[in-house]
Amino acid sequence: MIAVMPSGRGDGLLGRSLYVNSHDGRVRMEDFLAREVVAWVDSSFRTLADARDRGIIGLSDGGEAAMNLALKHPDVFGACASHSGGFRLRRGIGEGRILGQDPGAERILEENSPLRLRRPGGAATR
Repeated sequence: MIAVMPSGRGDGLLGRSLYVNSHDGRVRMEDFLAREVVAWVDSSFRTLADARDRGIIGLSDGGEAAMNLALKHPDVFGACASHSGGFRLRRGIGEGRILGQDPGAERILEENSPLRLRRPGGAATR
């Protein structure tokens, strides 16, 4: 097993990123985790470079992110686990730099909430 623990630091209060791409495109945390980190690990270590052999896990915000990323990128992550993660993103104090101030912020929250990414019957939405 190879464990990789990248920083999820973003522009939000106390460095929160919500592990999403920011509204203005300045911070691309989802892309970084799902694409760049995975590509770097696969090129740097002897891995089985397939989603069925790759998982993601997180704690608290990271647990929410693990579920979100696995549901949004089943081609990258074949397994996920969350410890103490919330499954519906909500606006909090100091997240304006991530979400923006316009109505588009609610769209970002909904598009990155694991509960919204599941359909009845268990199939993930895209």
